[in-house]
Amino acid sequence: MSINAANPTAPVLAEQDPGYGKIFAVLSRRRFWLLGGLSLGLVIAISLSIISKPKYTSSMRLLVESTYKADEKAAGNSLNIDSNIQIDYATQLQLLQSSSLFQKAATLLNDKYPGITGADLQTLKIEMLGGKESPTKIIEIQYIALDPVKAREVLRAFQKVVVLKRKGCRKISR
Repeated sequence: MSINAANPTAPVLAEQDPGYGKIFAVLSRRRFWLLGGLSLGLVIAISLSIISKPKYTSSMRLLVESTYKADEKAAGNSLNIDSNIQIDYATQLQLLQSSSLFQKAATLLNDKYPGITGADLQTLKIEMLGGKESPTKIIEIQYIALDPVKAREVLRAFQKVVVLKRKGCRKISR
């Protein structure tokens, strides 16, 4: 047997596409592994859904704008919005995250949920829509609880506290 170094010819193997028939044959041979894996995944998913407790998210959005009482005779005792007044939204965000607001909201909720404290309410997620790149005048507040009614009531109490605080600031600034 002689090997010619000048003309090396390697055998060319043509790759064949497996085709649907061959894929089906492999899957049918491995059907027990396939069914076992699918069954195991299904059992894990069902057990996790049964074990896990549902969490309810309640959210609200606050529009932070400057409002003040104009000349009551000219305005007919209504609130006007002045676009010339600048509001520091970072300060407004920090005011909403103050512990005094959380404590006042907890006091409002004490009748329905005894034992709730301001520290419990500090899990509220308070952030400005649009982020730091393009901030807006809208602040979103979210609360997550295991009870859907409690999630809603916490935000309602926080809303009452914020509205009362804003009305108090407006009276002082006049």
